[in-house]
Amino acid sequence: MIFDPKIGALYADDGTFIKTVHCPMALRVEDLATLPVASPDRHCGACDKTVRCIDEMDDADIQQAIAEDHSLCVFSTAAAKHVVFLKPIGQHAWDVDGLPVIKTARSLPAMADAQARGYRLVIRRNEQCGGIGSKYIVFQHNTTGELWWSGDFRNSRPDDGEEAEWRLVADWFHHRPDQPFPLAAYLVPQGLKAGQRVLLEDLIEDVGSEYWNQGDSRRLLSSAAVWRGDDFELALSSADIPQMVG
Repeated sequence: MIFDPKIGALYADDGTFIKTVHCPMALRVEDLATLPVASPDRHCGACDKTVRCIDEMDDADIQQAIAEDHSLCVFSTAAAKHVVFLKPIGQHAWDVDGLPVIKTARSLPAMADAQARGYRLVIRRNEQCGGIGSKYIVFQHNTTGELWWSGDFRNSRPDDGEEAEWRLVADWFHHRPDQPFPLAAYLVPQGLKAGQRVLLEDLIEDVGSEYWNQGDSRRLLSSAAVWRGDDFELALSSADIPQMVG
C-alpha cells in the first residue's frame, strides 16, 4: 500500500484508490485506547468505535475489510509491513528533543474539537485556493475562542450575540476536497507559559531551511518556537537558518 499524508489517500500498490484515511479530531495512535490482550486494534473515545490496525494487512486484506465496512477506520504504525508513506519534501528541525510538542489541526472539525477540549487555537492561513470547491467563511469568538463557520451565502454571520463579539478569521474562500484545507491551527494547551520553548511538529508557515545558489529551497517541516502569550515566534536553530549550498 501507498499512503499520501498530504491528502490522506491510501492506495494499493497498483495505484488503485482504497480509502481516505483522515481523523477529523486530529488524533494519533497514542491517543487511542488499547484493547484487551492479543488485539492490535485500538478504541477511539471520541467516536466510540474500534479502529483497525493494518500493520499486518496487505492490499487484498484491506480492500476486503473496506468492502465489508465502508466506514471502517484504520491506523498503522512504524511496524507496518506493507505500507509505504510518501514523505514531504523538506527538512525537520534539529536539536528539539525534550521540548513540549504542539499539535496542528488541519480541519474545522478538528479545530472545533480541540477548542471544546480546552485548547487555544492559533489559526494560520495554510494555502491560497481558487474559486473551485466548497465555500467557507470562518469566525472566532473573541472571549471563548469558539469557531463558527458557514458554507451558505445566506448565512454569513453568527446569529447568537453581538457581531462585535466575533472576529472574522477568513472571509469567503473555496476548498477543493483533493487539496489540504486552507486553514490550520496550532493547538495551545492550557498552562503553556509565555516564554516557553516548544516544538511545532507540523509547521503551517512556509519557511525555507536551505537555499541553493540558483534560488531553489527546501521547506522546513517542523520548528522550535517560543510561546509569546498570544502567538508563536519561530526559534530557528543554527541548523535551520537558511544556507547556501553548491
